[in-house]
Amino acid sequence: MSLLRLRDQRLLLIFTVRDLHPPLGVRALLGTETDDGFEFDFAHDRLMLDTRTPIGKYQGGGFGPTVQLDDGTLVTSYSYRGDDDKTHLEVIRWKAPSTNAFGGGQKENSE
Repeated sequence: MSLLRLRDQRLLLIFTVRDLHPPLGVRALLGTETDDGFEFDFAHDRLMLDTRTPIGKYQGGGFGPTVQLDDGTLVTSYSYRGDDDKTHLEVIRWKAPSTNAFGGGQKENSE
């Protein structure tokens, strides 16, 4: 698991789903910091960054750290086990949903 504070002050939690229920792979959650700690909605707000582990494989791979670039995009590296039983490494560049599109986080000021 890793935690990154984004430039807009939201928190990004990255984790790997392994050996549970398909689809396996890398997930992300956006959340906020509260007086009591952190708030994430695991039941509804999961972003699926990687779902390449084939159904029937019991290992969901792993991930490296996520970084936020100057333009606001995110870069996440991860691995997965393919149908060929080999470990594959990939890097994705992606954008987090806006605060208005996401149930968690703070609402943007419309002024």
